[in-house]
Amino acid sequence: MLLDVSSRPTREDGVRKASGPTTSTETDEPPRNRHGHNRGLQPPPLFDFDALADGTLLSELETAAVLRISSHTLATWRTQPAHTLRWLTLPNGFIRYRVAAIRAYLAMGAPRKRKPAKHEPRSRATADAVPATQEPAR
Repeated sequence: MLLDVSSRPTREDGVRKASGPTTSTETDEPPRNRHGHNRGLQPPPLFDFDALADGTLLSELETAAVLRISSHTLATWRTQPAHTLRWLTLPNGFIRYRVAAIRAYLAMGAPRKRKPAKHEPRSRATADAVPATQEPAR
């Protein structure tokens, strides 16, 4: 039995659109990985952060977009109880951030904690040499 494919909807470029569930490439949503999470660096927000009221609640992805960090970083920060960016957990388990808390975090302007610089490895000749303050063992 042959199927009549001419009745399938086509796009403007003449390519037939597959019938069935839509994928994230057919919508305006950012691409998602195979696990359904969008944990990478978020694109810049599509809204004016300065125009939002202090009581507005932002999702994890919106907050990551405002701060220009990965949403995975936000999840890691939530595991640190003393982190300065406050969040709310709604009764359904969703995480939300108040705009006032984000503004307070940005106003702190705390510098990043850097790892101490690694010292250059000593050359073998220097490592084998006996320091001037020590006498060789006899």
